[in-house]
Amino acid sequence: MSLNTIKKIVITILNYFIGTLLIVSGLFKIAKHDYYVQMLNDLNPNYTENIVLLGIISLSTGLLLILPRTFIFGFMGSLVFLGGTIGAHMQHDDSYLMNIILILILVVIAFYKIPQALNLKMTS
Repeated sequence: MSLNTIKKIVITILNYFIGTLLIVSGLFKIAKHDYYVQMLNDLNPNYTENIVLLGIISLSTGLLLILPRTFIFGFMGSLVFLGGTIGAHMQHDDSYLMNIILILILVVIAFYKIPQALNLKMTS
């Protein structure tokens, strides 16, 4: 197996992992799972009123991220969504390290999946 093939497999696995994470998180928010309701309530009681909207956004960005033709839209939507979650967690002195790690992984995925969007030439 060539190094290029291994890179593609790893990038695809990471892409599906983050997309699935967003989809599952969105489904739990839409279903108003107790864990997510409590987490949002701890951040700010007003966030709980918008839990279904947050779930729909998370679900849609995850789906867009997984589908190959809509990856760029899912990438941009995920960056905006995760950036918003970082802001919400920063306001309340909560940990936001995982969100930063997810954003960094998304940028690496985009670097390999859409180098033309980043105006980079990949040699292989």
